[in-house]
This record gives sequence, structure tokens and C-alpha cells, in this order.
Amino acid sequence: MSYNLNNGDRSIVYKTNWDVAFSYLSKNDSFRVVAVNEDAQNKIILKI
Repeated sequence: MSYNLNNGDRSIVYKTNWDVAFSYLSKNDSFRVVAVNEDAQNKIILKI
């Protein structure tokens, strides 16, 4: 979930049926890295 502090708008960044461990943007904001805990196994997802 993304939250805008200025106006309070919220938007879904990544949705899954599993637990999202973390999510961050790459150094130049080209990629989003998402780690998902799928049934006790970590899965890394890169979004362009």
C-alpha cells in the first residue's frame, strides 16, 4: 500500500494472497523489489 502524506490518498502497490515481507524501490526508482513469504519460502519479485 502506498500512502500520500499530503492528501491522504492510498493506492495498492502490490497484491498477493501471501505475506509481503518488504518492498522498496531501486536506487534510481527503475525497479520495485518485493519479497513475499509463500508458505515458509521467500520469493523475490522485481517489477519494472
